[in-house]
Amino acid sequence: MESEVEGREGLFFDDVMLLPRRSEVGATDVNLESRLSTNVVLCSPFVTSARLASTVARAGGIGIIPLFGSVEDQAHEVRKVKELMCKDDEAACDLKGRPVVGALVDLERDSVLQWIGSLAEVWMDIIVVDVPHAGRLAILRQIQAVKAEYNWLPLMVGNVQTHAGAKDVIDAGADIVVVGSGFSSFAEATELSGVGVPELSALMEVEDVASLYGRSIICNMGVCSAASVVKALAAGAAAVVLNTLTPDTASQVMTHVATQVRESLSYVSARARLRSCVRRPSSSESVRRTLSDFTSPQKCQTP
Repeated sequence: MESEVEGREGLFFDDVMLLPRRSEVGATDVNLESRLSTNVVLCSPFVTSARLASTVARAGGIGIIPLFGSVEDQAHEVRKVKELMCKDDEAACDLKGRPVVGALVDLERDSVLQWIGSLAEVWMDIIVVDVPHAGRLAILRQIQAVKAEYNWLPLMVGNVQTHAGAKDVIDAGADIVVVGSGFSSFAEATELSGVGVPELSALMEVEDVASLYGRSIICNMGVCSAASVVKALAAGAAAVVLNTLTPDTASQVMTHVATQVRESLSYVSARARLRSCVRRPSSSESVRRTLSDFTSPQKCQTP
């Protein structure tokens, strides 16, 4: 069996700083709206897998209902979110004004198609697959089977870290690609497995492929600060996963981080896009970066 072995080259979050430049926008003018799929638009680019779906949706993000002991239990949690109505302009809502919500599924269950059907009946917005390595052939085959049965439901698939991994899951049917290493923090996962790609390098590799197919990407790589969020968005992520939220602090933390992100992005004139050169950077070679303006800031509106 052959494998590739690389040193600690590439770009980590701590390796890059965005360059400030003349700006005509203020922090309150920066638009953080992100479209994950045709009918799922976030007003705040945050995803969480904790049991905070309704709180997170009201704050503009999307919550992912985790697996429970039975499909009835998970469907009940989805239904509780969907029974609420969006009363805030900053909330992330579906076309009928209900909070958006996703649900995690186990593709290796024998009855996964029936499980997804039960969730679809309670108006789940996104099917979520979260495994450490989504490039396994068994997972790719299951993705194909799910999309063949439920082509109208957006499918969020992770985790991948390379061009090839992104192409594999998109070809199989993924509508949204998660870049990361699973539920563990990026540092823990890569240290334990000895397999991985530096955070920013992984995001930019996957975005190169996803953008060709018109797919959104989600950063699930141990984001723990507003600075990391800014860099993840600049690298092409539509949203980032925050796994440290609690029921008591979720709304306040999301608002605080969003405020910091808007302030930082106003320094570079809008929502930046970061690009590195193909060659690995060395101590004598700086990384080329190109910043292009995002769309004109506007109030967040759901379709």
